Amino acid sequence: MTVITLSDCPPKVRGDLSKWLCEISPGVYAGNINARVRTELWARVCENLKSGRATMVYSARCEQQMKFEVHNAHWEPVDLDGILLMRRPLPKPHKAEDNSTGAPQSRAGKMLLARRAEKARRRADYVVIDVETTGLSPERDGIIEIGALLIRNGEEAEEFQTLVRRDSPLSADVVRLTGITDEMLAAEGIPLSEAINGLVAFVANRPIVCHNADFDCGFLISEAKRCGVKLFRSSCTDTLALARRRVNGVKQYSLGHLCEYFGIDVGERHRALPDCKLTFRLFEKLNEI
Repeated sequence: MTVITLSDCPPKVRGDLSKWLCEISPGVYAGNINARVRTELWARVCENLKSGRATMVYSARCEQQMKFEVHNAHWEPVDLDGILLMRRPLPKPHKAEDNSTGAPQSRAGKMLLARRAEKARRRADYVVIDVETTGLSPERDGIIEIGALLIRNGEEAEEFQTLVRRDSPLSADVVRLTGITDEMLAAEGIPLSEAINGLVAFVANRPIVCHNADFDCGFLISEAKRCGVKLFRSSCTDTLALARRRVNGVKQYSLGHLCEYFGIDVGERHRALPDCKLTFRLFEKLNEI
């Protein structure tokens, strides 16, 4: 048995792990794999996980019946006479702050620093992504629309939206849900490879934000492989996972229900670009909590 946990998992790493392991909780993957696959998976994690942390625990023939690896972690494994333990760094001794530096000491000063940190976060560019599809399975279904919204300094800066041609007709359920028709795809749609290349250029390896990232990124990874396009390498924030950690008292954590909870005007739904704008507004609300 092998268990891998990650934080700030990029879509590329999630795609690699999902091929071999079962995601039993956000960022937690488990399954039975051989040593060669385990070694290669861990190498991929360490190579592509730039900012997040990762831990792997796996069965081994030793006294503890297990071994573990860590990446980007403060704790580190140490071998004590054949027993593998984790060394936790001791906290640094507290030093009295030197008032001569001008560092804020009061509660108001700390709040000022927090506001400055929030402004710095808002200045960072990121891209909100949403896709509309013919169904729920990345293996059997496909993307019919891609939307993306560049956020700069906490404001909507640029938009990307395109319909994608499909060889097979859309189901009545998809047409009813999205309002997208076969005629629209035939008249306005572009080839899948062109659509994904356009999205890759628009994202430009900036951090991305999605609602239910496993769904959107799962389809993007699958479709990129299908047409031989190299997808972007970006850290991903999932507003669904963020809402589950920060919001209580909602019946569902769907984009529509969460927007209603925060008093966000929903308007048009189940089109890629409008859903990007709702996700952006939801993300801003979640960051205020």
